[in-house]
Amino acid sequence: MEAATAAEEPKDDVAPVGRPTLDALFQKYYAKYSRAPPEDESFKRIPRFFKKKENSNPIHAMLRRGARARFLQRKSEEILTTEELDELYQALSNRATFDDQKIGRLNFDDFQAVGAKMPPKARAFFTATLFLQFERDEYGRINILNFFDYCMRKGTLLQAHIELSAYDVVGDGYLREQDMDVWVSNLIPTLAQLRGIDETFLPFYICTVVRKFFFFLDPMHRERIGIKKLILSPYLLELFELRDETVPETRLMSNWFSFQSTLRAYQDYLHLDIDQDGMLSREELQHFRADLDGSDCLTPVFVERVFQEFHTWGGLMDYKTFLTFILTVDYRKSHQSLRNYWLCLDMDHRGYITDDELSYFFNDIVRMMVARGEQPIPTKDVIVEIFDMIHPVNPDRITFDDLVKCRNGDTVVGMLTDLRAFLDYETRESRIQDPNAPEDQPGQ
Repeated sequence: MEAATAAEEPKDDVAPVGRPTLDALFQKYYAKYSRAPPEDESFKRIPRFFKKKENSNPIHAMLRRGARARFLQRKSEEILTTEELDELYQALSNRATFDDQKIGRLNFDDFQAVGAKMPPKARAFFTATLFLQFERDEYGRINILNFFDYCMRKGTLLQAHIELSAYDVVGDGYLREQDMDVWVSNLIPTLAQLRGIDETFLPFYICTVVRKFFFFLDPMHRERIGIKKLILSPYLLELFELRDETVPETRLMSNWFSFQSTLRAYQDYLHLDIDQDGMLSREELQHFRADLDGSDCLTPVFVERVFQEFHTWGGLMDYKTFLTFILTVDYRKSHQSLRNYWLCLDMDHRGYITDDELSYFFNDIVRMMVARGEQPIPTKDVIVEIFDMIHPVNPDRITFDDLVKCRNGDTVVGMLTDLRAFLDYETRESRIQDPNAPEDQPGQ
């Protein structure tokens, strides 16, 4: 009986007649759920250039965050401590040869000898490749101060990269706007110049800080900033300057990230918001940085084009877009600012402008001068002067590249959109001769 029963039991890999085997079922569902890319003939000719990110389950997300945290912790352990840096400098000084100017220098043999005595994390700096990157004297020696400064800066940059990577939620080496908001919020307590800042003003301060980073470091509006690009930018150093308690008031006034500068931008916004609805209309922005007598400086045509090209909400400008506008006006020499001005000047988006566009914009300057009782300058004369300043490749039209390459782009866009900027240009010779002439407004 037992033998008969055993013979009747089906094997694991044998299925009843008409049903698939377990192996066949496994192969079927594995192929279905393994998310393998579809086999298409085009893949043999055109390589895959885009792969959509799929929403992973919570376990995958936790595993990824944990692995990244372990990796960042391991990288942080590679940074030289203060004691290790002191030990490194002392070892370099003991082995170096000092000249009459008390500058210590090392040849490659001494360089290697010092590296052999260093701990593993410091030994990584003592390579032939790195040695050859430094300037050498006639005896083939390098300056130990330059080498030591490199070691310190490398550690500082690595530390900054690790700290910023902790806010990279996606884990792809970029920071989104919400990531930047959290980073700035956590950074504020470490900035001595921001002690005592009103908590109700913090959201506006964070918005102001983040807006400059995205203005300069995200010119293509991809809504993300590369961490490496952020670390190497001068704007990070400008922000870290607020850690110093001894920064003079005059310097703080010119630092975009200071409390004084951010408060000034916020007060400008409140002052322009006449109806107090929290947004700016065309008529309200028209009074931006008006003269003391209340006369407007921005031309109505330019303001109209700003509302057509800049991001608005139902024809109204919010605070974030207002900050972009301020950055555009205050940093006219920058490529990003000229790009925004160009969007306004190139009304038909043809990629070039001609006499027609120049006349259209400058005629508003003429009308504003007449309204003030001033003698206007013929539009044709100004157009000729602008073409002489730019020297375009095509003498009949001006492209954006022409505007950038001429190195006078900031002056040209100011002449066409801002009466104060045009008058400053016209009186530039008398201002040079008169040392007591008032200074230009910020950004002019």
